[in-house]
Amino acid sequence: MKNCATFVEQTIFLEWIIKRKDFNDKKTYLLNDALMKNLFNLILTDKIMIDYTSMNLNIYNCVKKLFEAVNMKEGNLEFSDTIKIYKYEQLVGFKYFWTILIKCYNEEVHFNLLFYYW
Repeated sequence: MKNCATFVEQTIFLEWIIKRKDFNDKKTYLLNDALMKNLFNLILTDKIMIDYTSMNLNIYNCVKKLFEAVNMKEGNLEFSDTIKIYKYEQLVGFKYFWTILIKCYNEEVHFNLLFYYW
């Protein structure tokens, strides 16, 4: 993400990652579950690939959607009217939201993070 040539290039890549498709009357992601988990763990939560200090809302929203998808698949959380966390200690990637909150300078990202999770 640090090496994207332009903001537009970054946005197109992030939108592709979280793009959903209709499959057998269900919405699924274009990427399979294993690939999504690897992408989340190896790229989007890697401090070398992501500069937390200058994280923008596009990157944050992509990380959030992947976090939700991976943890729903793992059975760690569920959505209804609110988020229901079943296995807090097993949430994949939750510590990275603390890192974002501490290191990110973008107020829009802070607001969305605090409003969404707390």
